[in-house]
Amino acid sequence: MLKTCTKTYVLASFAAIAVAGLPAAAQANEFYLGAAGGLSLAQDSANGGAFDATVPATANWPAIPAGTTLGWQTKFDHDLALSGTAGLRTDSGLRGEVELAYSRNGIGTHRNLAVGGAVIDGVDVAVLTRGAPSGANPTVGAVLDDGEGSVANLGVFANVLYDISLDGGISPYVGAGLGYVNAQHQSLSPLPGATVLTAYRPLLSTQRMSLLYQPWQHWA
Repeated sequence: MLKTCTKTYVLASFAAIAVAGLPAAAQANEFYLGAAGGLSLAQDSANGGAFDATVPATANWPAIPAGTTLGWQTKFDHDLALSGTAGLRTDSGLRGEVELAYSRNGIGTHRNLAVGGAVIDGVDVAVLTRGAPSGANPTVGAVLDDGEGSVANLGVFANVLYDISLDGGISPYVGAGLGYVNAQHQSLSPLPGATVLTAYRPLLSTQRMSLLYQPWQHWA
């Protein structure tokens, strides 16, 4: 079962400067359309936090005190980016447009899971479920290296631009925009299945800690 969580953002961009040829159909005081495609070069992310409650000891693993740091790295694949615009250009050089943008980046791998500063990628994955270690179990690093999931962003922007007329058919422009982005993050899934849309609801600290004791079958 593939679990998907959705987050929304409001983004603003200012003083965006670019050089481009305007579409041939775009003339003074006329409506125009535009489209672009490219490569989304997502940067790797460093993720971190801390345990807000103590994880009790078990027969196989020691306790993890509250406040212990937790961190890992996520490497993203380079992937697709698309955008389309519709706007109006005036004879003063001003343009107003609406832009629809989509980008997607697959998750290449998670790595370097560190608890209290110590990387546990080589430890039996049972450390995460607090179960008994076994030679048949994969390591934490092997599970994290699976690289399933993706991050997809769909946004709509309102842009105001000003064209600077130059000879030779080249038209630099400056502008600013305000937009709304919907980001979907797909989590790891050991088994294929239907996509499930979820909403975020804060849990009590005792409820959050109970999730640590669930085997992977609980999430499948």
